[in-house]
Amino acid sequence: MKKPTLEQIAIECGVTKGLVSRALGGKNNVSDATREKIIRKATELGYDTSKLKVHKVASNRVLLIGSSRILFKEDFWQPIITAISSTLSRNNLIVEYLTFEEDKIDDGLLKKLKESSVSAFIIIHVAPKQIMDTLVVKGKPIVIVDPKTFHSEATQFKFSNYDSTYLAVQRLIQQGHTNIAFYGSDSHS
Repeated sequence: MKKPTLEQIAIECGVTKGLVSRALGGKNNVSDATREKIIRKATELGYDTSKLKVHKVASNRVLLIGSSRILFKEDFWQPIITAISSTLSRNNLIVEYLTFEEDKIDDGLLKKLKESSVSAFIIIHVAPKQIMDTLVVKGKPIVIVDPKTFHSEATQFKFSNYDSTYLAVQRLIQQGHTNIAFYGSDSHS
């Protein structure tokens, strides 16, 4: 059997020849589902897949999640999101973005999160319970930037001393602590 061309595989899969090339070449910019479809069809057509480059699923992709209200608020969040994206890129991590409407967490969004094959999640500010519940089950690292509420399953960091102190005290109370003190200067209390 003659080896099929990339163009033949592309026609059979209904994708471009370039996408077939990237999928069979183990490149990162191909979804896992599309890669599997292309490899399956290539094998059916007689393509020797034994020497394909192994694609490390999710080893270098991070999903940045934020509400559209936050992600499109240029004055405060854009420099932070840009810095996060730049830092990840400098460390050879690919950033994918997912936006949601705070008042509309639907099954389609949760399905996307369940099917996501990234290696970690970064949530900006708002982390609704439905989203957190879906991500925690995946067992991947979760980082929340400036969270509105405390989530014990995630690494979190705050920009506001007031909010950080409030959340820390709230967590201590939840753990049963009753004697809590603040030590600091008058300018900070």
